[in-house]
Parts: sequence; C-alpha cells; structure tokens
Amino acid sequence: MTTCLTPTPGRDEVKAAFRRAALVCHPDVDKSPQAAARFTQVKLAADVLLKGHTAQPGTRSGWTAAAASAAATGQAAPAAGVPRNRTAALWAGLLVACGLAFGYGYSWQAYVARKAAYSTPEEAEKRLRNPSPQRRKLLQVLVADEKQHAKLGQQAQRGEAAAPAAAAGAGEPTAALTMAAIAQAAATAALKPSLKTRAARSRTVQVKAVASVEQAAAAGVKSSDDPLMLRALRGEAVERPPVWMMRQAGRYMKVYQELCKKHTTFRERSENVDVAVEVSLQPWRAFQPDGVILFSDILTFLPGVNIPFDITAGKGPIIADPIRTMEQVKKMTPLDPEAVTPFVGEALRRLRAEVGNASTVLGFVGAPFTLATYIVEGGMSKNYIQIKKLMFTQPEVLHALLQNLADAVVTYIKYQYDNGAQVVQIFDSWAAQLSPQDFDVFCAPYIKYIIQEAKKSCPDLPIILYISNSGALVERMAACQPDIISLCHTVDMKEGIQRGGTQFAYQGNMDSGVLFGSHEMIEQRVRETAKAAKDMGVRHVMNLGHGIMQGTPEENAAHFFKVAKELRYADL
Repeated sequence: MTTCLTPTPGRDEVKAAFRRAALVCHPDVDKSPQAAARFTQVKLAADVLLKGHTAQPGTRSGWTAAAASAAATGQAAPAAGVPRNRTAALWAGLLVACGLAFGYGYSWQAYVARKAAYSTPEEAEKRLRNPSPQRRKLLQVLVADEKQHAKLGQQAQRGEAAAPAAAAGAGEPTAALTMAAIAQAAATAALKPSLKTRAARSRTVQVKAVASVEQAAAAGVKSSDDPLMLRALRGEAVERPPVWMMRQAGRYMKVYQELCKKHTTFRERSENVDVAVEVSLQPWRAFQPDGVILFSDILTFLPGVNIPFDITAGKGPIIADPIRTMEQVKKMTPLDPEAVTPFVGEALRRLRAEVGNASTVLGFVGAPFTLATYIVEGGMSKNYIQIKKLMFTQPEVLHALLQNLADAVVTYIKYQYDNGAQVVQIFDSWAAQLSPQDFDVFCAPYIKYIIQEAKKSCPDLPIILYISNSGALVERMAACQPDIISLCHTVDMKEGIQRGGTQFAYQGNMDSGVLFGSHEMIEQRVRETAKAAKDMGVRHVMNLGHGIMQGTPEENAAHFFKVAKELRYADL
C-alpha cells in the first residue's frame, strides 16, 4: 500500500469540492447557452465519485473515474468502472469540471496536461493576473487547495499527519499524489494509446495525430466533444471538412453596415470589446461557421512596441513616423499585451463563452515582413519601394526590425492562446512581393522562429500559415513547419498538397470571386475543392483562397456555408 501524503477526502469533502468546481459553470453564474450542458457533465463526474456506481462505458464520467483509477494504481485503464481510489477520482473529476469552467471545452485530457505545466502554487498564481472574474474565482480556489495539500504533504512526510481516510473502503489503495501529480498521471494514462503515433510525428500530439480522414477511420479514432475544426485538425474521424471564411465578418453583411453607422471608425469597432464581439458573432449567427475569428487587425498591438498607427476610411493604415533607421528600431519596446490590448483578451474570452463547443475560436497575427511593410512604407503600398530599398541598402536595420516584431508576435500569440484562442492564423499577406530567395532571407526565418517559440508555451495550438498569391512559395511555406498550410486560390489544391506534403493539414482554397456566381457554380466549386483534398488524403478546412470581397451577395455567402456543411466525405 502506498503512503498517503494527502488525506483521502470523505463524502462531505467530495461534495464541497464538487460545489467549488461547479461554481463558475452553474447556470446561475454562467448565462451562456452552454452552461446547462457543462453543469450536467460536472454533475455526472460527481455522481460517480459520490455513489461509486459503475459508469456507462464511453461516458465522460466513466472515463474520468477509470483513467484516474489507472493513474493512481499503475494499472491499465478499464473502459469504465468503480473508482478504486477516491482521491485520484476526485481530483481528476475536479479537473474535468475546471476544464469546462475555464472554457477550454470538453477535452479534459488537454486540460489536465495543461494543468500539470502549472503545478506549483506560485506558477498557478501567475494565471491570476488578468483572468475573467469567473476564472479568477475558480483559480483562487485551486491555488488555495494546492497550497493546503502541499502543506499536508509536508506534514505527512514529517510524521505529523495521519494517512488513511475513512472514505476509502477496506482494501482500497490510497494515493501518494497531490493534485498536480494526479493531473500529470491522469494525462499520461489517458494519452497512452497514442504514444506510437506521437513518436512517429515531429510535432504536437493534438494537431498531427493522424495524417488523413481515411487513416482516422481505419485506426478507429473516436471523435471527442471538441469543436469540429479541432477534431478534424487532430485527425479524428469526422464526416465533413470544417468551414469558415477569411473576412467572414465585415462589409458585405448588412448588419455590419448598419453597425458602422453608429461606430464609425475601424479602431472603435475592433478595440471596443462589446462592438468587436458583436461583429465577430454576426457571421456566427447568420451562417453557423465552424470557425469564429476575432474581429481585429494585424496592426492592433503596434502601440505596445512604441509604433503608433491609425486606420482611416479610404486610406487604410497610416504610420505617421515610418521606421527606416537603426535609431528608430532601438526605440521599440517589448510587448505587454494585457497593458496595451486588454480588449483582445476579453473579446476572446467572451467569444469562447458564447460559442462553446459549437465552433472553434480563432485568433490571428501578422507575420513580421507584412507588418514591416506598413511600418517602413508608412501605410499601404503598390510597389513597396521603401522596404525594398531598406532590404538592399541597410539589411541590418530591416533584420533588427523583423526580429523585434517576431518577438512581439510570439508574445501576442501566447496572449491570445491564454485567453481562449483555439487556433491562430499567421497572415504574411505581402510575402509574395518578394522573390523566393528573398523570402528565404526576410520571411522564412522569422515565421519559423515564431512557430517554434509559440509551440514551447502552446504545444497544442494549431497554427495556420497564409500567404496571398503564394503559388511560388508552397514548398517554402511547408519548410516553415506550420500545422496548417492555407493555400490561396492561385494554387491548384492537389498540386499544392503534392508540393507541400501530406503530413500537413490544408485550408482553402476556393476563389472568392466564385461567390458572385450562381448557386450551382458555388456548389460545384465547393465540392471540387473538398474532393481534391479528400483524394489527397489530408486533413482539410474548407475556406476561400482569399478574404470574401466587398459587395459579395450575402445570400451567396450563406449558400457557400450551407453547401459546405451539407458535404459528407462518404459522398465525395
């Protein structure tokens, strides 16, 4: 029998823990449509812990108890059953509840693994800096509990605390595990079936689990309750490709046009939390896409690195003091997103609460070169003379600027992820203005750096790379090692996949101009695009090859989503 460092909780403690865990996802606290479903799942977990009955195979409560029991005893996880260790089952169940309450969705495996990374009270307290009020309340409970258990563990090691608890039945093993250790053990046990798959991949478990839909079906990969896009990107068996559109919130929608009459500037619409959330949700309410992207701009964080900007109607972004010297580069400051862009974090949290698991929330960033084009040119440009002049006369200045921007983008990605972004897209919109050999010097190294650095803190975050007019750059995009390559409409889907490699997921790539055509033409192109990706055996997200254009008939956008959501891989 294992020495107990933390007393096994009795029935009253189980109830108390359940009440604390359920606090922020109770319908009286969380008014979102998903609250009832979340609360039901928490109650199921508590029911197994309190009653000790045999859970139904395949249910979340059954798997929670079984995996926790296996983690505590070192045995293989049963399909379902009575928890043999109540301490382990309690804390695993509590973690499930926390995962739901935090808004990370129903994927408790990802949450417990994430919790293990913040295993000490000090590390957990770091997450108390800028959470939502609901998250703050739960985090305070978790930190207090962890401190108390750490104290009890120290007392037990000194012989100051008795071990076994009355709640553990006769012959029932007890656990020498704190909450963090339970989280780590439960995550390991839960992910054991995919260890071989993990070893065969070069990067994250969650994103590159299975190369194709066919392989997922053959392997019997079971879909979780996460949003369709996340499941598809992980390689789980899904019945159709997920769908969203770049620029799906914006000028082609009548509701957006009406909103603009009241909120007249782009920065007001993107930096006022209430307005940004409303605009982001307009296409969600109209079309129910599988991805809801934050309404914002790639330049939004620039004031945080000491580069003021504005966006004016008819002219677009304006940088009043373009950066073209090393002295100006040295005046840039490190980015603190919470100090400069708190509205981004709050908007992402609200979007997660609003859509729940019905859709995936996307954040986005600009790549360093594309950001630099605005910063060096002073705004939009047709020929990019100033930045090209800098490239070939003072390359050291441009490289210093690009590195500063890359560091800021990494910080910004982490901030978006911490506040609820489930996928992040990198836009290097103007990279195709460079020759391939100059792309290798001024773009690729910084994109690679961003992805590698972001993955250190956000290993389960799928990252999309998009470059407009990228026909000459597909192989180079693949070399940057994103999780998803977003092909523009100038690249044939099958040829693009052949050039990039089937180990990646792909997004795109119907020409946005097709949305001006007939419903029959839209349906034909949607089916052709999805079939091309399916025939190549890759994971696919249906999208346009570019943002939807102003003036697109709204009913045609609706038809695009309708057709895409009615697709079935079995019929392609």
